[in-house]
Amino acid sequence: MGVSVRMTRPVLTGLFALLLVASLALGAVSAPSASSATGTVVGQTGFAYLGGLRRFAAAVLWNRLEPVFHAYYAGVPLAEQTYMMPTLHAVIRLDPQFQQAYYVASWIAYTRVSKEQGLAIARDGLAANPRSGLMHSNLLQLLFLQDASKNAPEIGRLIDAVTGGSLEWVDREERFEGLATARDALRAMGQIERAQRIEAVLARMREAGIGLGDHDHDGDGKQDH
Repeated sequence: MGVSVRMTRPVLTGLFALLLVASLALGAVSAPSASSATGTVVGQTGFAYLGGLRRFAAAVLWNRLEPVFHAYYAGVPLAEQTYMMPTLHAVIRLDPQFQQAYYVASWIAYTRVSKEQGLAIARDGLAANPRSGLMHSNLLQLLFLQDASKNAPEIGRLIDAVTGGSLEWVDREERFEGLATARDALRAMGQIERAQRIEAVLARMREAGIGLGDHDHDGDGKQDH
């Protein structure tokens, strides 16, 4: 009974959000013609409002999902939490810039559905967020896991981007994780000297109190790096 209630609430919330967005879209269609100045302003304002509401709806869905993920399913490997996929898909459709939804969905799909589908979600996330450090490091990790040798050229480009200074990171912890992913890939590919240079950066970050938390990203009970 408890499982049923917990799984139903995010679904009902998603349906409500989607109905709300659909009603606003219908209102936008019936707004004054954009051929007039007034119609143009109303149309632009309505479109901006609709976009903001879509992002709000995505955040509501995520906030409903995250407590279930962290509390009720604590200790369950992320790959086994396939119940989240419909909600994650809804979040992505509502807000293509919601990076965490791509990050979680790509890993679940990669490990539970197919490697190709997981990679496709990761690529969609990068296409929608081309300056995101998280989306670069996410695709880097999945390509490495799939076939490090075959994917070496693309992995190399992603490592260059992750270790460069042009990407955007939510915070220093996220950047630490991205650099650690790049370091691990370089080590496994035999590029020890370059991996050591990145490790030196990570060591300085640790001295500053960054990157000292939990690194069990996939929920399997083992530290990933």
